[in-house]
Amino acid sequence: MVIPDEGEEVSTFAYSKDTNILYNIYDLKINNEIKWAYGIVRKYYPNGRDSYLLPGPCVETSMTLEAGLSGGPVINKNGQIIGVNSTSFTGQEKDISYFTPINPIANISFETESEGKRIKTTLLDLVN
Repeated sequence: MVIPDEGEEVSTFAYSKDTNILYNIYDLKINNEIKWAYGIVRKYYPNGRDSYLLPGPCVETSMTLEAGLSGGPVINKNGQIIGVNSTSFTGQEKDISYFTPINPIANISFETESEGKRIKTTLLDLVN
């Protein structure tokens, strides 16, 4: 769970915004194409980019994020999930999007139950 280097290739995916369900009383058809976006890492902001929109750690990329990609996984060239899409801006000279690195997400603590006992853990603890 490392922060990607500047210039590293990343990608993300989601169902296309054109996903739709066509049906009649006798037939159900779902058109749900997966849409991929690709880009490179531009910059890492360990303390957030600003105090309002992106106050926590985030990574700037050149990926173009369409509606529906927020919250989707960000994948490195090794196929590992390294983050979650946060936001993007359109109408700029260059495509700009941001994702939250997986480290802060994996370290969020929560309570669960195991063998009748309540325990406090993190996602990272569960996979190790």
